[in-house]
Amino acid sequence: MGNISAHHTTTVTARYAGDHETHVETILDTLRILIPGLVITVTDPHAIWCLWKAWRDASGIAPQIFTGQRAAAYLVSPVTRIQTAVTITGWQPGRQVWGKNPQHSASGCGELRVRVGGLTIICDDRDAYDRQLATWAVAYDTAHRITWPSRLAAI
Repeated sequence: MGNISAHHTTTVTARYAGDHETHVETILDTLRILIPGLVITVTDPHAIWCLWKAWRDASGIAPQIFTGQRAAAYLVSPVTRIQTAVTITGWQPGRQVWGKNPQHSASGCGELRVRVGGLTIICDDRDAYDRQLATWAVAYDTAHRITWPSRLAAI
């Protein structure tokens, strides 16, 4: 009988409009980022570096994307019924940042998409983007206080 193997690729996409509550916490040698609908666990410095680099790239194009009104006419539901858990480990291929100007976005405010590996976060307005950028900055800063396993070099 031969070996049977399978490979599954999963992607998760979350969309935000307006300011929303987020939390960054450490649990032993992992980092946990809580945003509406997502619990993201980061297990090493390479992963957080990839995530932060994508958000730094996003900060370079955000001023050209969000040129009009600051907030979309709709908001993220304050009551999330589903939480998706994502674990990000190691170097993440396929980091992408792209956007739509207000005339081509669903919200009329602009749209910014940040993809790292299989995780995509979409910000439909400047308020959502500002919250996400601040959250990932705190996550990156917090990661520097974690004593990662010795086999991993700190970034």
